[in-house]
Amino acid sequence: MLVVFTGGTDNEWQGDPDAKTDDVQLVLDLIDKLGEEYCIDKDKIFAAAKSNGSRFSANILACHHVASKKIAAFAGVAAAYFHGTSDDDRHATTVSIACQPGRKPVRSVEIHGTSNDKSINGRPRRPRCLISRALGLLAMI
Repeated sequence: MLVVFTGGTDNEWQGDPDAKTDDVQLVLDLIDKLGEEYCIDKDKIFAAAKSNGSRFSANILACHHVASKKIAAFAGVAAAYFHGTSDDDRHATTVSIACQPGRKPVRSVEIHGTSNDKSINGRPRRPRCLISRALGLLAMI
């Protein structure tokens, strides 16, 4: 088993309103490079993360037309889903969520706790809102 840990630039990942990097391309390049240097089972590549990295893993990568085909499954803990621009459009039942995975179904798991009121209750954050009932997002994929 090979485990790779990466870190977002300035503690941010693509999908965060403040992020300015192409982290999807970083991950795709990393998968290709590791495949060249190590004997890895390309059917058993998984992405898991927490908080902002979780939003990147379980939403950005999972919804990407290429990454969703290269990664077998996605896991997120306390993901922060930034969608919408106002308090009125932050609910999972009404916000339009762009997701065009390269395969369906997308295998994923989301873990949230009730102590994290930012992700669960759709609290406003930065220039965008966090959607309430984040688990509803993955049901749409």
